[in-house]
Amino acid sequence: MAPYTTEATSPERRGFMLLLGATNAVLLVLDVLRGPPELGLLLAGRLLLMAVLLGAPLALGRASGAAAGAVATVGGVVAAAGFAAVARATGGGAGPYLVVLPILPIVYLLAVPDVPWAALSTGLLGGTLAIAIVWSEGARGARLATAVALNAFGTAYATAGAALNRHLRRREAAAREELGRSEARRVQAERMTLLGRVVAGVAHAFNNPLAALSADLRWLERVARGAPEPDAAEVDEVAGDARSALERLRRIVLDLGALAREGRGAREALELAELVAHAARLAALRGVAADAAAVPAGLRVLGERDSLVQALAGVLISCSEGGARGGAALRLSAAARDGALELRIDGAGRGVLLHDDVLLVVARERLSSLGGGLEARRDEGGEGIVVHLPPAAAEPPPAR
Repeated sequence: MAPYTTEATSPERRGFMLLLGATNAVLLVLDVLRGPPELGLLLAGRLLLMAVLLGAPLALGRASGAAAGAVATVGGVVAAAGFAAVARATGGGAGPYLVVLPILPIVYLLAVPDVPWAALSTGLLGGTLAIAIVWSEGARGARLATAVALNAFGTAYATAGAALNRHLRRREAAAREELGRSEARRVQAERMTLLGRVVAGVAHAFNNPLAALSADLRWLERVARGAPEPDAAEVDEVAGDARSALERLRRIVLDLGALAREGRGAREALELAELVAHAARLAALRGVAADAAAVPAGLRVLGERDSLVQALAGVLISCSEGGARGGAALRLSAAARDGALELRIDGAGRGVLLHDDVLLVVARERLSSLGGGLEARRDEGGEGIVVHLPPAAAEPPPAR
């Protein structure tokens, strides 16, 4: 766990100290106008307070850990001494400030809410000086006991409050750290799940071409062992099958290499029609025909260009290889609906999303990381694949 740093280092708490400093300046003017009995002592006390209330925010802005706690504690002690001087200079028990000394540590608690030593030191010194002032004025008996009790209560309440706040902040910090660890475990579990799906997809993708090559090798073995000599057409057919299987394996390896180079660009507002056109061109290199004429201009998506293009191209290729009807072109359309963008792919056939295709698995993961997703949908327009995409006005999801 990182070293504990007091909340007094926050901009809000330091701003509160500066506000107290401004209040101290106004009160100084009013005190001088009233003509205090001891002007020199008043000025000294107000200057001490001003030094703390203006200097501590600057020092706390640069301090952390134990150093911040030390600054807060020293500041409280100096503030108590300064305020006691002001109370004495303005008439002691007959003036307006002595009655405030018992609650001084509670006021300081608003600026430094979680340093028990600061509250205790401020209260002890302020209370001791307040009792000394009352004693010097000849107070005894009930008045002296009341002064002792009030200062003791103020110090105890402030110290207990600071200790409680510190305990709560430590628990919150521990909870945040545990939440971070849980999130890391969740992300790791998702990655392992994705890895398992990718491995399953790779195994499925490799199975068919390997089976074809195995059959071709068995044919060659039979020929080598004296089987009837094949004719040229049969040799061409077997060679063609082998070349097709090898080409399929080569494409799988290339796909895996491309997927390993995950997009790292910044997320930005992108024209959906341009992304779809780029993805369709990439898919066309794999023999996939896609008609994107129904994707209107003006729809803008939030994401990383390379990741989105690769994901969309992967979906198109998977839709085509997963059973495009009759070799017809895939038909693409897009619309904004329910605060999101939807890219619909028709003509892909049924059950495409059930396949463990490598491209589809990773495309789904990339879309999810960008705040999108995939679903199969059947409506009055028929059955299609819908790609959900975040609109450009949306905030990006947390990095994973």
